[in-house]
Amino acid sequence: MTFEDFVNKMLSDKTFRHEIKINPKAALEQAGMKPTREQIETLKNINYQSLQNVAHAFGESTMVT
Repeated sequence: MTFEDFVNKMLSDKTFRHEIKINPKAALEQAGMKPTREQIETLKNINYQSLQNVAHAFGESTMVT
């Protein structure tokens, strides 16, 4: 999964966002990624309300390119 794919999935897939919020390591591994400690810690510190607002503004099913 490329970074662009990851961002698209975060913005377009409510379930994936929830899984990342609950357990970023498991969610990334399930998506076929090998997350680094830094990536996991960064995802633990995201403001998920702001991310939800961005996803909503773009229409959650819309892919960002």
